[in-house]
Amino acid sequence: YRPASGPARNTLVFVGRLSDPRKNLKLLLDAFSLCGAALPHLELHLIGAADPSERELLRRQPLASRIRWMHGISEKEKIRHIQNALALVIPSHQDGYGIVGAEALACGTPVISTRCGGTEDFVLPGENGILLDTFTASEMADAIQRLSMDPSLQKNMSQRARALAVERLSLPAVRPLLAHFLHASTPRLQE
Repeated sequence: YRPASGPARNTLVFVGRLSDPRKNLKLLLDAFSLCGAALPHLELHLIGAADPSERELLRRQPLASRIRWMHGISEKEKIRHIQNALALVIPSHQDGYGIVGAEALACGTPVISTRCGGTEDFVLPGENGILLDTFTASEMADAIQRLSMDPSLQKNMSQRARALAVERLSLPAVRPLLAHFLHASTPRLQE
């Protein structure tokens, strides 16, 4: 997981189970519909498993021709999509740690997320991503549009995303903390 030089960032990426109601896919689809007319270059890539009802939902979207659903792709392909994205979007109602968000930061990709749990630990608003205050499509669409239309903001967030991943989330950063935790929690044998 590292930044890659590549084509212009003109995609939003979502990674997760499309059929899981906690992932709140409808919020992202509604936001994409709202900002899509103003951003004709933007595409939405959905990576993950879906059931027939989600497939039908995607077909009925106003901007369906700019939404790509990818399932069964390799980890390498997933990483490539994240590396080349304008942002990884996490519209969840609830999420644990949000590993895919940390992966995005390591790739230098900003994260746009609801305040759903884990992402609040590593998405620094205005620094390496955007944390939404509400669960509204209009707020998410505004965030997408702001990031898409400001190359300087994109560049700054991308650099800060990678920096935070290296400083706080990388193996060299986490290893001493883990060693300390394991050492502190290991019971001492009595002689």
